[in-house]
Amino acid sequence: MLSRLRSTFFVRTSTSLAAFAALALSACGDNHAAAIDAAPATPTPRCQQSVAIPRATFITESVSYLRTTFGGTGDFTGGTVRYSEMWVDLDDNGCKSDFSALWYVAPISNAQVPTELRGKVDHVAAVWTLNGLRGVVYLASPQTKWQAGSLPDESIHVVRENASPANVAALVRNIQTAHPSLAVQWLDAIGVLTLTARISEFADPTSTEPTWQVVEAATQQVRASNLFSSTEWSSVVFRLPNADFPAINVTDDVLYPECLRVHTKSEQAADAFTTLPSLRQPLGLGPVDNPNACR
Repeated sequence: MLSRLRSTFFVRTSTSLAAFAALALSACGDNHAAAIDAAPATPTPRCQQSVAIPRATFITESVSYLRTTFGGTGDFTGGTVRYSEMWVDLDDNGCKSDFSALWYVAPISNAQVPTELRGKVDHVAAVWTLNGLRGVVYLASPQTKWQAGSLPDESIHVVRENASPANVAALVRNIQTAHPSLAVQWLDAIGVLTLTARISEFADPTSTEPTWQVVEAATQQVRASNLFSSTEWSSVVFRLPNADFPAINVTDDVLYPECLRVHTKSEQAADAFTTLPSLRQPLGLGPVDNPNACR
């Protein structure tokens, strides 16, 4: 409100001064008095007021996030900025999460891709969703939707039927000791072991590990043990129902994702989203509650 008051004061003051100057010049017989433009500046469009990120800043922060994810290694420059819309239903009252997102996608080397995904993925994306979250996903191509990617956060392992329970228990203890920052979960009842970092905010919040290398090192212990029959890498899983829409490349010097919103305007207008548009720090405030949501 204070900024609005200041803006109003400035326009009114400028207008008054312009009128005074025109009157003074007219009194002096100056024929150029009419050339003074007292019109106020064009107001900022509403869609540019919530999220506005210089393209260069977005790319710099995305590259930094990717380099941190992969232990400070990798180039990740020369990528593409993309945008798409998505909503995820949260309950039976019509509340939805706004997973519309800006993301930066760049090539990735085989050395930073787990064995199980090599030949299947050759790009990686830093994803910044408009509900204030972020994540990293492996992608098959620059055109692949980020929702269809795999997470470097988590490997999932299925135990062999003939594996010794004592040997499995010993392996789990060894991994927990060697990598205390990982979330290590042995689901004995179904024979599944999960190793999880916290690279993305779509993953297990109990981990404190921010890099893929640690997940990969623990995964290598599992591979070498020969106690497990298969290894997979987790994908992003969303509650049903949900809807995602085609992605586009964004080439603007300043990124205004709200100006690109088309498919989810009705949900936003109805205050169905539980958050207001915002990106995660350092590009924004992170999740911002919508006080009018679902009413």
